[in-house]
Amino acid sequence: FSCFSMVKAQFAQCMPAMAIWVFFFTQFIDYYLDNLDRLQAKPKKTIAEYVKRNGILVPKIFDSLSEAKSSGIDFIARSEHTQEYNGVSGLLKSYYKEEIIGLESEDEIKDVKLKSREGIGRIEQYCNLLQIDKNKFKKEISFSYWEKIKGYNRTVVADSSIKNKYHLITSTWKNNGWFANYTILEEGNISAQYIEPLNEDLVKGLENLVNFYEEIRSLPNFDPNHCPIMEIQTSGGKNYFLQYHRTRDFSESLFKLDRPVKNSEIEADLVRGASKPGEFIVDVTVVHAARMKRDFKEIKLPHNEEGSFDFEAWHTFSELMFRKRKLQITENNLKKTLLGLVVGHTQRSKLFKPEISIITNHSFFETREYESLVKRAVTTGEDQKIKLYVISDGRKAYLERIE
Repeated sequence: FSCFSMVKAQFAQCMPAMAIWVFFFTQFIDYYLDNLDRLQAKPKKTIAEYVKRNGILVPKIFDSLSEAKSSGIDFIARSEHTQEYNGVSGLLKSYYKEEIIGLESEDEIKDVKLKSREGIGRIEQYCNLLQIDKNKFKKEISFSYWEKIKGYNRTVVADSSIKNKYHLITSTWKNNGWFANYTILEEGNISAQYIEPLNEDLVKGLENLVNFYEEIRSLPNFDPNHCPIMEIQTSGGKNYFLQYHRTRDFSESLFKLDRPVKNSEIEADLVRGASKPGEFIVDVTVVHAARMKRDFKEIKLPHNEEGSFDFEAWHTFSELMFRKRKLQITENNLKKTLLGLVVGHTQRSKLFKPEISIITNHSFFETREYESLVKRAVTTGEDQKIKLYVISDGRKAYLERIE
């Protein structure tokens, strides 16, 4: 929060009493969240244009599909819907130039593409779960047309509980295959790298990448206390803004977990988020009874859920629940999980949207018990849960199953 802190410091020098009052009592409001109509139904394009007006690099955005086609350069038709700013990630799909050859209008793109993927699957589930009109939702979908810039696709997220800590995702397609990296940067230093290491130039550019993120994050239209997922393209040593998507507000960790792990506890392989005031016991859903139903029209979205393992591959339901959860558990190999996070929106949401997200290769129950819980969910129509003790300071976390 360097820019944000500097403004506060300057203000305090001029008017100490008022500055203190502002610091403790002012609630910072996101300009777009305060009135979603300000997104003009095109959050990616609207925010990119705002960012560009503030002197930040953005790829060329064409006024229409026909202009993009006549330009002769590669472009992407990026999906647009108001919900994409503060809602479900990956609900809609964007399309490369070659994927929409022969389609002459936005209506044609929607007619052909939505029927083949989203219309049958995720959109229908989304509308059923939220009990909104599917046809109306589809009419609200549009596209914006962006120059496709080669280089490294980056995702930057400020940690939700540790100051000056960032989660950095880097990927690109090379001649010899896919390159993927997950880096944790704290106080300007790399504290961990996963999958494949960054090359020397990318390591040297991390400071500029984080500064770029903070410059955008601190713009007046955004809440500086929020920790957005920001997508950025790095090309030729320059960073270009692509997208701002909301996750959670920053809430600083209030303690340090410096005791050794107890015999009955397991230590998480990776954690994001801190427990408050220090530890808690949470009901974690193992089996969602609703998932056992084949007709999604019968499924109701729960008002709340303390925690979940998300064993069922159920993108839309999980996306709608992530922010409501105190705890999100991913039982899997760390490298494999992070690789999925690099290439998929849902895995990113799973890590960055719940209050606390934990990745562990430890299993809290055997296959036989899980199968028994599935049968019980089908028979009773009730979600099946287990209790976990959790303590996390935002850097490490210990868990224990409570019988």
